Amino acid sequence: MQIQQQQVQAVYVDRPEISEVFCDSVRTVSMGPQGCMLELTVTRMVQTALDTPPQPKQYTACRLVVTPQAMLQLHSQIGAVTEMMKRNGMLKIVTPEQPPPQKVQ
Repeated sequence: MQIQQQQVQAVYVDRPEISEVFCDSVRTVSMGPQGCMLELTVTRMVQTALDTPPQPKQYTACRLVVTPQAMLQLHSQIGAVTEMMKRNGMLKIVTPEQPPPQKVQ
C-alpha cells in the first residue's frame, strides 16, 4: 500500500503595512539551528563635532533568519538577477590580471 503525499501550494498574502528595509552591505552570514542568519547594515555619515569631518558608521538595518530551503531559493533568485545584470551591461566581471610566469634559472 502506497501513501501519496499531496503537494499543497501556499497562498500569497501581501502585507503593505510592513516597512521596507534599505541596506548597503551584508555584515554577517552564518548558519545556526534555526537556519541561515543574515545581518544587513546601512552606512551613515555621522559628524560628532563641527570641526571634524563626518565619519562613516554602520548600523544594523535588519537581522533576517531563513530556512535552508529559503536560502537556496534566495541563492537561485540572486543568481538569476546577477545573470540579467551581466546581460544588460549593468555588471561586468573583472578577472584579476595574472602575474607573468617567473623564469626558473
